[in-house]
Amino acid sequence: MGFAVVAERVRELSDITSEAAELIIEKMNGLTNAVADNTEKLTESQAQDVTLMDDAELHIRKVLNEMATVANELTQSVHGLDDTASKIKANVDDAITDFQFQDRVSQKLEHICKGLTSLVSLYRTEGELGEEGLAALQQEMFNSYTMKEERECHVSTTENTSQHDHVEDEVTFF
Repeated sequence: MGFAVVAERVRELSDITSEAAELIIEKMNGLTNAVADNTEKLTESQAQDVTLMDDAELHIRKVLNEMATVANELTQSVHGLDDTASKIKANVDDAITDFQFQDRVSQKLEHICKGLTSLVSLYRTEGELGEEGLAALQQEMFNSYTMKEERECHVSTTENTSQHDHVEDEVTFF
């Protein structure tokens, strides 16, 4: 019986080993399947990542191209605005010059009108133009002038220039 016990024991060990081997094979198959599934999922994920990266790169390039287009348009707008500003400045400068000219002409005409009005008034009150009244009128007219050229013209047309020695230089704006 000793041999039968040993044989029984060997059979039991063989069954246990067989069950353990089957369990190990089952676990190995499960691991192999899990690795295969994960490998497949990783491959799919990698393909999705490549697709997403390509899409992202296309979008980034599109955005950069649009930004470059906008930057070029802004640059053109700035140049256009610079040109417009230069034209406006030139127009304003011309307008200022025209206004200054008009102002000078207006002042001269005003001085002429005042001088003539004073001359008519002097003639009406005195009946004739005496030397003293005429000299006072000339001095009054001379004192009302604001421009050098008016004073110079006045001095060149009057006989007595000594009273006008205080003619000063002044700035002309155009």
